[in-house]
Amino acid sequence: MAYFTEDFLETVRNDAETEAAPGLSAAVIEAAQREVGFRFPPSYVQFLRLFNGGEFRYVLIHHVDTEAAREEAEQAEADLDRVGGLTEWAETARDLVPEIAEGRIYPFGRDWAGSYFCFDTSQPGPDAEYPVLIWNHEYAEDPESASLLWGRQADNFALFLENVYGDDDLYGDEDEDEEEEELEEDDEM
Repeated sequence: MAYFTEDFLETVRNDAETEAAPGLSAAVIEAAQREVGFRFPPSYVQFLRLFNGGEFRYVLIHHVDTEAAREEAEQAEADLDRVGGLTEWAETARDLVPEIAEGRIYPFGRDWAGSYFCFDTSQPGPDAEYPVLIWNHEYAEDPESASLLWGRQADNFALFLENVYGDDDLYGDEDEDEEEEELEEDDEM
């Protein structure tokens, strides 16, 4: 099944705010899944065949950082150090986020502000896809904001990536932005 249309892939490849590493072989992806301890969702596997992470607008998707993946990247002369590795960042996140340490959630990317984008491996769908969640760092310090700490971004990785290139507000603060604009307009009057 194709999760990404050619038109969408063309948009990604031609986007000025996108810098992606070349994709990986099926064998390297299979080995990476064994190393991290869970099956990647099919849409993410398809993504990794096309791109081994990179900067996708404001989302940094971590590259597979196994030895075999590094060898493939070196052959393609790709710079993998820019965004950071999948297992490297998962280790960092485990220290901050209990749900990641428990193994129910696996981070695959982050934004520049420090929020993590994660697969919810405790909620596999019938198509073997996992929902994509955000751990919003802005709410990590305040116990009163605990209900805002986690948010569902998309039903699967393909939809998440489409939202990155679409008009949807991944952070869920679209209404908040509109309220701020209305207040600014009121102040100007």
